[in-house]
Amino acid sequence: MKNEIVIFGAFLLMIGLVSAGNIQTSYQVFGENVIVEHNFDEISNLQLRIPYDAKAIELNSPTKSIQEFPDYKLITVNYAKNLTIKYVTGSMVDVSGNKYYFVAKNFLKIKNQDIKLYLEEGYFLVEDGLLSPSATDVDSDGRRILITWNNFNAEQIAVAYEKPSDNNWIVYLAVFVLLGFGLGFYFFMKRKFKKEVQKIKSELVVKKTNEEKKEELKQGLTKNLFEDEKKIIEYLLTKKDNECWTKEILHDLDISKVKLSRKLRSLEQKELIKRLPYGNENRIRLIKK
Repeated sequence: MKNEIVIFGAFLLMIGLVSAGNIQTSYQVFGENVIVEHNFDEISNLQLRIPYDAKAIELNSPTKSIQEFPDYKLITVNYAKNLTIKYVTGSMVDVSGNKYYFVAKNFLKIKNQDIKLYLEEGYFLVEDGLLSPSATDVDSDGRRILITWNNFNAEQIAVAYEKPSDNNWIVYLAVFVLLGFGLGFYFFMKRKFKKEVQKIKSELVVKKTNEEKKEELKQGLTKNLFEDEKKIIEYLLTKKDNECWTKEILHDLDISKVKLSRKLRSLEQKELIKRLPYGNENRIRLIKK
């Protein structure tokens, strides 16, 4: 690993600490860089040692000084409430092949220090790998793994993690194939459904056309007919082959035998029906013009 990690690890050396409230420290890893942030409730006579390569240093205290030495930088704050110190360093991460190591030494022996470490998005802990000391909690914020240590006072933090293997292209390929299959099936079903809808529409159009034709035929046949004559014609239109027995008309239309005989004779004269004798019974057939 880098000598800087061994020498500095995590950042912190405090000298002449008169008073300190709760301390919150967070590390956010991005590639080989780490964004470090310390939050103090109240502090006095603080001398904070940070890595030599620390940059983008931000402090919200007006009474401060930053001194540079060959191996580190030293931040001094006389007194502050709600003090925040933030900087970026590349000396806490080392890379070996596909594995990454985060190392942070602890020079601040105070039990009320709470620490959170955010790994880079998409990276994960090495199975049965290095995680020292044991964490209070290992969780995720939905994108990154979050490791928490409460009341931290160990010598250092050391964590091994890794990025997804390049062999994951097989997984991506499988996902791509499944996605392609799913899209193909979707468009196939969509096209099939569209054809079914068109078929139903066509059938409805044909049905409507047939109904319209029947209605036109009925209107043409029953034009200028008396009421009972219309009933007979409309009745014949509902029968198979547009014909039926005389007794069916008598029964279904409730017309007397004498009256029916007269109406059938009238319709026959108008060439709308034809009576077909079968013994003592007649079949009445509609004549379509």
